[in-house]
Amino acid sequence: MTGRLSGLRVCMVTSAHPPHDARICYKEAVSLAKHGAEVTILYPSNRQLDGGPEGIQFATFRSEKRGLFRVFNNANIKSALHSNSYDVLHCHEPDALRAAIIANRTGIAKIIYDSHELWSGVFAQRIGPALLWGVLQRAFIQYETRLLRDVDGIIGATDAITMKLSKLVPAIPSETILNVPLSSEWPSAEAVSRRQDRIWFCHEGNLSVKRGLRTILQAFKRVRQKFNVGLRIIGAVPGTDLRWMNEYCLANRISEEIDVTGWLKYNEVGKRIGECHIGIIAFPDTPNNRIAGPNKCFNYMKYGLPVLAPDFPESHFAVLEREGAAELFIAGSESSLADSMIRLVSRADLLRSKSQIALDLASKKYNWEVAEEKLIQLYQAVLASDK
Repeated sequence: MTGRLSGLRVCMVTSAHPPHDARICYKEAVSLAKHGAEVTILYPSNRQLDGGPEGIQFATFRSEKRGLFRVFNNANIKSALHSNSYDVLHCHEPDALRAAIIANRTGIAKIIYDSHELWSGVFAQRIGPALLWGVLQRAFIQYETRLLRDVDGIIGATDAITMKLSKLVPAIPSETILNVPLSSEWPSAEAVSRRQDRIWFCHEGNLSVKRGLRTILQAFKRVRQKFNVGLRIIGAVPGTDLRWMNEYCLANRISEEIDVTGWLKYNEVGKRIGECHIGIIAFPDTPNNRIAGPNKCFNYMKYGLPVLAPDFPESHFAVLEREGAAELFIAGSESSLADSMIRLVSRADLLRSKSQIALDLASKKYNWEVAEEKLIQLYQAVLASDK
């Protein structure tokens, strides 16, 4: 196969993600293969392979531990990498990166670190109470900095992640690859009709109290008292949270206005988003959430849904607000979220304007076709570097 990366042997190394992860497999791996690379996804054996795109190879390493104890899988990842020869090791978690560095002591392969999260924040949140988050983050950053000395390129899933990592090793190529949708994976916005019975708010993905369920429902109750609105949750609500939600909705007489779809096949999700009017994200204030740019906000925009999101200054929500596609509220505040919801519902002109801006940005900027070009250029810069 000919292409800008023709003959390049790439191994996507993941210690935690499933092999068919949308970003790793259907976006990055497929894009690399499209430009001539020979791509293998190395994933833990305790993950299920539910098929995959043509042209992508799959390999496993023996996975015996989960969570923070994945560090014990280093030897297994190293062994799997030693059994094949690759030109690029593209790593998606810090422990996968460490294993790749150990396996690449000869320095033959280039190493790319693809940071989906602010891992210092994830580490702090999992290990200790909020009072210790700052100390724990600084400790992890020191560890991450040592790893980055052996890296040839950096990819961040948000501008904030890329900036923070690039400051640690400013001399190597870096790029932000947002987790934006493929144009072809769901129906177009024009092919989906919005519901006309009321204004529908939408949350894509499973929704728990830890991800903002309580804040969203309490805000929705206030808005429902004044306006004809509905709330669609595209996904599931977990056990104890579901019981609380059902009791809350019954007590406040809003059950009929809540639509919980449950688990859906991925190809059904886009249509359900497109039938709504406004997308909501209500992450709590944590170190990792403060730099968030989740795929759901770009999925909303694909269908012209303005984004309601927390007011984290370093997040991509703040970028979208400056671009005119988002309305921000005080994180964790149901009254602030309710005010933002009312502002959009009560002003049809504002809702139409933000909806059109979201559609335009999705078409011109926030789609995988744009991200793919950034990915290929980053690879070319890494391959051309002398490091």
